[in-house]
Amino acid sequence: MAQVTPFVRQIKHRISCKQAQIAPVCIGGKAQSVPACSIAQVETAKQFARTSGNKGRAQRWATLPLPLVAWGLMLAAPDAHPIREDEALYAAWAPGLARHAFWLVGVPVDKPPLFLWLLAAWQQTVGSSVAAMRRLNVALSLLSATLLYALARRLTDRPSAWLTLAVYAASPFAILFAPTLYTDPLLTTTLLAACLAAVQRRWGWLGFCLGLALATKQQALLLLPLLACVTPRPLARPPWAAWRGLLGLILALGPALVWDAHRLALTPPGGPPTVWVQSAVSYGGLSLAPLSAWLPRLVAWLTPAQVLAPGWASAGLLLLCLLYTSPSPRDS
Repeated sequence: MAQVTPFVRQIKHRISCKQAQIAPVCIGGKAQSVPACSIAQVETAKQFARTSGNKGRAQRWATLPLPLVAWGLMLAAPDAHPIREDEALYAAWAPGLARHAFWLVGVPVDKPPLFLWLLAAWQQTVGSSVAAMRRLNVALSLLSATLLYALARRLTDRPSAWLTLAVYAASPFAILFAPTLYTDPLLTTTLLAACLAAVQRRWGWLGFCLGLALATKQQALLLLPLLACVTPRPLARPPWAAWRGLLGLILALGPALVWDAHRLALTPPGGPPTVWVQSAVSYGGLSLAPLSAWLPRLVAWLTPAQVLAPGWASAGLLLLCLLYTSPSPRDS
């Protein structure tokens, strides 16, 4: 016996109760009869969609000026602030990479080379003035804003994504760090790309973007819990997903590791160590602070945390979206 669908049961019920009127409509070039109440429901849904769309457009127009003003501040005066010590080092190392000292033998490099490679290419194509070089990180900051919007849109609805973008654009930290030569904007861009890949379960791209982040700055390791937080549950990944992610990681991080190993092989005895060891040396050594120092350090962090407040608000908004939504991304 053929199964009666819920739609057929609903029609039979309404006919039996004489609550439905039959209206002729044209479907697929043939005249058919459907309940008039169904047509009314469709029209109501269309009207609701139009109203929601108008409301969403109004919210976008309301939040759009804030990112535009923020990006205008990033682009307005990239050379307004004097160049700092680390910026001067990166600006001096990059031309050597592009011309005669690709391996930077004998130089105490304490950062992986991805940003230096990118800066060297930028100097060759855009220019080597302070303003020209700083526009690289401005472009990366705008890309980070796009990735953040895409990530928030994936986790929640469009108005919340626009709100996330506005909160990020209002962060003084984001505005002031964009026109610099620091490695952090590229680290932020690559990690946001990794988070987006994790949400979409694109395991190969996740490994590749994570490798780019590690090839930019060692501190990417500290943000691995963020990737774990945004990865949807249950994972339900196919058996080959881990291998695809590992392959992406090797493709992105491998050239940086090979560069550093060959540089060390060319270094005379007693010369600078690897990038990873030199990083710990530059920071004066790394160790876990005693438990008694945690609270005073937390209190000391309150002052700079006020400057970072919009950035923390953006991160908190994303985490709330993650907790109260259940995305269903596609496997790849």
